[in-house]
Parts: sequence; structure tokens; C-alpha cells
Amino acid sequence: MLNRRRAEKPDRFANCGLGTDWRALGRAFGAPPGCLFPSPVHKIMKTTWRATYRLQLHEGFALPDAERLLPYLSSLGISHVYLSPCLQAVPGTSHGYDVTDPGHIRAELGGETAWASFCAAARRHGLGVLLDFVPNHMAAHAANPWWEDVLTHGPYSRYARYFDIAEETLTPRWRVGLAVLPDAYQTVLASEKMTIDVSGDRPRLALAGQSWPLAPASWADLLPADWVENEVFAQLAGLLPTVTPDEAAQAAYHDLAREAMGVWRDLRAKAPEAMTAEVDKIRREPERLHALLEKQFYALH
Repeated sequence: MLNRRRAEKPDRFANCGLGTDWRALGRAFGAPPGCLFPSPVHKIMKTTWRATYRLQLHEGFALPDAERLLPYLSSLGISHVYLSPCLQAVPGTSHGYDVTDPGHIRAELGGETAWASFCAAARRHGLGVLLDFVPNHMAAHAANPWWEDVLTHGPYSRYARYFDIAEETLTPRWRVGLAVLPDAYQTVLASEKMTIDVSGDRPRLALAGQSWPLAPASWADLLPADWVENEVFAQLAGLLPTVTPDEAAQAAYHDLAREAMGVWRDLRAKAPEAMTAEVDKIRREPERLHALLEKQFYALH
């Protein structure tokens, strides 16, 4: 759900918390003060511009592969190598624009070690480096920890303001609309194809190869009634209606969320089979599944 206000910049996906401060992005890469790019790239950008050669990086053509081409490109008279996006992105991406972590070089391309080696080799051959990146592009994907945190904690997430979410739509509750359902909502609930995975550290909702985290306030719904003795889940549920929490509410929420995590882990270790059986019941009961979804910071469409 994107902000319809376009007064400042034409955001497309997310502003990554960097806004229009390009030097902030340079610092995320480790650039020296006042430089957009980290050493040694910020130095070799001074190379006189003659011709540019673009290299499309992907898992089958990583930074070490690109580095091996540098002597040849230099011999052609190329002055600058134009690299496709190389920040950490969705696994298997062929283009790299679906960024999941703007602070790291993509592991499939060789990571920071390969990046440093490539930059050093480019410098030795007198080549400049032009890096293709779009600061406001991020993937709404489970591999993106910032997005996952927003879906889990809503307005209480430290990353809630990083994404360009239309605030005017967040009433009377903070909920992000996700257009992911293959059919009408009620039809999907009744299909029993939506599952709940409790095998990991935190419970997740899954459907058709996609999955989304469940908010801590809803975890009690996944447990047999006689298991839920701790009031932490009810207290978290009481904070769900808040759209713009103040500092006190933020602190209270995160204290409760940490407590809920401890309770969840203890109960899961106590009887994982019983927990799995309970979530399987929910999957087959549309009303209970709907009640669970109503406690999320997102709405599936």
C-alpha cells in the first residue's frame, strides 16, 4: 500500500529510511564522511568518462566473474563499468532491485569480500564504477527483515516509518493491505489451504508458497484454551487499536512482546505435538481463522 502523496519525491516501493539523503546511503556502504561511495569506489569515480559497459550481475554471473572481465574492458577503452544492483536482495533474483538489506552486498554475488576485490581490481585497471541502485526500492518479501518487523509489530515497529505507507488509510486500526489471495477472502478461508507454521521461532501464516508473520497478540489463539494463563497476550491485544503510539506505549508494547516470546517458546517446548494439532484445527475452522487474522497488523485481500 503506497502513499498517494507525492509532494517530495516519486517513491515507488519504500524509502528505506534514507529519504533523499544520498550521503546517508553512502554511509550505509561504509563511505568516508562527505563521500557517496565507500573506499575505494569513491576515489576511482574521478576517472575521465569515455565509455560505459554495463554488467548484469546474478547468481550465475557474480562479482568474481565480472572481475575477470575487467582487463578486457580496459583494453577496449572502457572508462567505467556500470553494475546492476548488488545489494542483498530476494534469493534467486535475476535483477537485484528487490532489495532486502541495503547495508550488505548480496551473498549470491560474493558478498563484501568479492565487492572489495572487484573495486580494487577496477582501480588497478583504471576503471571507474557506476553502481545501479534505487534507494527507495525494497522487496515486500519474507527475506526482508524490516518488512517482516512491520508486519509483526505494525506501528510499534522501529521500521514502520521507513516504508511509505498511506497513513490516511490506517483507521480505525493500523493495518496494511496485502493483495495476495488467489480467490475471494471467504473462499480462501473455507478452502483449508491456509496453514499455520509453528515449527520455527515464531508462528507464521502460509498460503501458496508465501508466508507472513503473526502478531504476538494473536499467539494465544493458537494454543488450547487451558494453556493460556499468562495475561501478556490480552494486554498486547489491548494495544492493537493504537495507530500512532507514543513513547510510553512503544516501550510497553515491546516489553510485553518480549515476555510473549518467552511464554511462546516455553509452551512450544512443552508440547509441540499438541500445538501442531491445535493449529491444524484452526486451519479447518474458518471462523477461528478469521478471528486470528483480525488480530494482525495486515489484512489479506
